[in-house]
Amino acid sequence: MTNAALYFKALAYMDQGNATALRSILQQHPHLVDLACPSEEEPYRGYFYGATLLHHVAGNPIREHFPENVVEIARILIGAGAKVDAPCGGGPTQPTTGGGTTLGLVASGSVPHARGVAQELIDLLVKAGANVKSAENGGVLWISLYHTVEYQGQREVARMIYDHGAPVDMCYAAGLGLVDIVESYFDDQTGLPRPEADYLYRQHRRTAATPQQVLQDAFLFACINNELEVVRFLQSRGAEINAYRPWASFQVTPLHGACWAGWVELAEYLMSQGADLALRDPEHDGTPMSWARHCNREAVVLHFNQNYAERLSLDDALESGDASILAKALGKGDPNQPVGKGDAGVLLRLAAYLGNHEMVTTLLKLGADPHLANRDGQNALFYAEQQNHPQIIQTLKSAM
Repeated sequence: MTNAALYFKALAYMDQGNATALRSILQQHPHLVDLACPSEEEPYRGYFYGATLLHHVAGNPIREHFPENVVEIARILIGAGAKVDAPCGGGPTQPTTGGGTTLGLVASGSVPHARGVAQELIDLLVKAGANVKSAENGGVLWISLYHTVEYQGQREVARMIYDHGAPVDMCYAAGLGLVDIVESYFDDQTGLPRPEADYLYRQHRRTAATPQQVLQDAFLFACINNELEVVRFLQSRGAEINAYRPWASFQVTPLHGACWAGWVELAEYLMSQGADLALRDPEHDGTPMSWARHCNREAVVLHFNQNYAERLSLDDALESGDASILAKALGKGDPNQPVGKGDAGVLLRLAAYLGNHEMVTTLLKLGADPHLANRDGQNALFYAEQQNHPQIIQTLKSAM
């Protein structure tokens, strides 16, 4: 039997939770614990490229199988000699992702926490020698704190890793809610963060940050990880409510971060302090509300629709599907005004495209011009006809 066949046979035993069969095949073929996956098919083409058997216990990437006895499976592999800090990644679809460890995959994946085994896996891996100070692209803590935007439970995973001795600078401490440590990084004379406040890994930048930028980064970490006490403290030390800072490959405000992660109360606090709900990220032209909507943060979307209709951007109000919300957002403004990167008349065109007859009639009553076209010469009627909305077609023709 080839190494590839043996590898996938052992993996099948793992997926089944068959501890007895796994022990047997590893006893017969001990080299399997060091073997990198020979496949270049998905999910092994990107950050999971060259994964060992042990990497699979992290459930990241999410596969069809995640055995109930995954901790026992991990213990068997480690007992057979699996290297806990063996790297994977750097595959053809993600060539810059090399260096991922099993601990790093647990830190960035949602499955172990959702299944209630994250703590046991982390304890086991660290006891076996996993390096909590330097794993997967420079820091497992960063990975956990970053992935809170996708899965809120990663905050707890980050705390587990911190409890095992992972170092923290100001940003990491802010994300963990360690307000005393955050405060300790301030210079008493300048009132700004000291140079050593910013020494750990950041995927989104490679150059040194100014003290004010470090302060804003910490503020963003706290907002994304729902640490309101730290948010209040950093605001008292000069953090700006509407400042843009990089997060991954994006430039976002603190409110973008809170909405992205789905924290209603923290978003409400930022709003009470003057956060601008209409600010847009430079890359996607997205408001905090649109980020919440895109990430299915329904509680955030509902809260803003119910409580801040008059502060919504007009395209967000339109996306609500509620004509009364749109009317409040528009107020006495021009219904033909450009919105975001859209041309004049974009609201009526969007309403026609979406097939919302109530929105179309509301906009027309408020003075929307059905003749206004985009730079390609397409007006609201064009989109109504394109999407086959007969009632809207009739209404628009009557208004032209």
